Amino acid sequence: MKISEEKKGDEGSMVSINLGAFCNQNCVFCLAADGKEAYPRLNAKEAREIINGYLDQGGKFLLLTGGESTIHPDFVEIIGKTLEDPRVSSLNIMTNGVRLGDKDFFDAVIAVDPKKKISFSFSLHGPNAELAESITRGQKGDFEKTCAAMKYAIQSDRNVDVAIIIIEQNYRYLPEYAKFIIHEFPGIDGVSFGYPLLFGNAEINKDSIYVKFSDIAPYLQEALKILLAAGIRAVTAAGAPVPLCVLSGIEDVSVRPLIEWQRRYIGTATSGRLNTLKDEDEIIPKVKPEQCAGCALNDACVGVLKCYADIFGSDGVVPVTVDNFRGPIVKGSTLSECLPKLDQAKLNLIVLSGDDAVPGLYAFPEGKIGVVVREGGEPGKSSVKSQPKADETPKSKTTKERKTSAKRTRKS
Repeated sequence: MKISEEKKGDEGSMVSINLGAFCNQNCVFCLAADGKEAYPRLNAKEAREIINGYLDQGGKFLLLTGGESTIHPDFVEIIGKTLEDPRVSSLNIMTNGVRLGDKDFFDAVIAVDPKKKISFSFSLHGPNAELAESITRGQKGDFEKTCAAMKYAIQSDRNVDVAIIIIEQNYRYLPEYAKFIIHEFPGIDGVSFGYPLLFGNAEINKDSIYVKFSDIAPYLQEALKILLAAGIRAVTAAGAPVPLCVLSGIEDVSVRPLIEWQRRYIGTATSGRLNTLKDEDEIIPKVKPEQCAGCALNDACVGVLKCYADIFGSDGVVPVTVDNFRGPIVKGSTLSECLPKLDQAKLNLIVLSGDDAVPGLYAFPEGKIGVVVREGGEPGKSSVKSQPKADETPKSKTTKERKTSAKRTRKS
């Protein structure tokens, strides 16, 4: 289990440590619900050995997950020992927040982090207790405990994000959810929206929780715009993607986190095994319906989860063209000519007339991103350019490229 030698610096320096697929809730979509054998509970020694192994190879950024990591009996000890290591740049705790809603326990966690390396990623799946607790299926009062924990975390001056999984039961409430987050949690850093993966409880409940993108789109777009207007970082989850055609005019909320995730993330580690990003692309396959071949954003989009296509086909998937693209369009003969004109905040569609135009997804300096298409050419047929020019930063791979690599690198 080695960190890829192809990744340098901060690239390939983030790993998720699964402390065990045990939880104090039973979410209707939980992918880890049947994962206790695949992700057994690590003891403190095993957790430290795995963490040290990745730090020895240049890892810097750690994520603790489960199940629910905070219910591990040695949780405070594990994070305390981890944070004593100067090689650790940050430690993200992915949590439902229920146990952290106990102020004494929250204070014990914070007490081992004097340098404020801890950040929190909470899960909250509705704007009120009745809806959220019907989804999480834990104990009455869990919603209030999670909200309390989020407020404690914000007050402790840590980076705080919250995630919601979009399902049939809550998608109509997404705008209300966005307003609730803004009102109840001033100072929150980000909100992430994901789509359920077909494992565990999601497979059991697939007939009642999955919802079409055509139904989701107006509610999701409104919620994202509400959050963005309030200055809150709003994104779609890199691991549970939403196709770009569902995010008309705000495609950057999907592309940016995906580029960053592919650049830095190694995979999920547990006892004796590492599921790399390549492995996870096989475990969580994505497909592109036929109409995606004619989409101008094909190179920037991972498509839809295969489980979605199996249930709904291509519903909600609408090819983006130069004519219907709602973001900034920049035209020119060369990339260097177009670069100063790019919108730093948006995904740009760059239409090049020059013969040397190489279609693909580009990440440029100053945080600018764009998809290059040839003027009058057939969109969506190229792969992402593998070797950027001197004034460009590397680009993320396409779904096809990642799957090809995954076939060559099997799971440890």
